[in-house]
Amino acid sequence: MDFKGELINQIKSSPDVFNEIRVEALVDRLNSVVEGEGLSYINDPNQDNTLEELSDEELINSIIRNLKYYIEYERELGESDV
Repeated sequence: MDFKGELINQIKSSPDVFNEIRVEALVDRLNSVVEGEGLSYINDPNQDNTLEELSDEELINSIIRNLKYYIEYERELGESDV
């Protein structure tokens, strides 16, 4: 299996991680998400091929944006004394 395929398999092993990265990728492709509709949560990542359809660059950019979000979240959480 190639690197991209293995990476996608690892991402799909966690529905939460899969959905976070999927949303980042789809938002990139949409000019705007219709308010109220949003993007639905995928319970079984193996039933969705969004990540497979992305170019390598799109997949990497989606992962990077997601990681940046979590890093910022952790910084804020750490500063809040929660």
